[in-house]
Amino acid sequence: MLENISSTGAYFCLDSEVTVGSKLNLIIEIPNELSPDKKIKLQLGGFTVRLEKLSRKEKKQGVALRFSKKFKFITED
Repeated sequence: MLENISSTGAYFCLDSEVTVGSKLNLIIEIPNELSPDKKIKLQLGGFTVRLEKLSRKEKKQGVALRFSKKFKFITED
């Protein structure tokens, strides 16, 4: 679940454990309100810079990701 996004990074929760410095790729669906004519997704990646344990019962963790400069828009007709 994506909780926060900016021009340089994002914060979200994951079920699996990653380590600081891990390379991750994300695909984010752009809301229909911003593109009513076609579905658009943003594909980007980056490296984890911070991790937070959210719950001892669950294996979820908060992940802060710093984006790399490459990104791509994917459109579906």
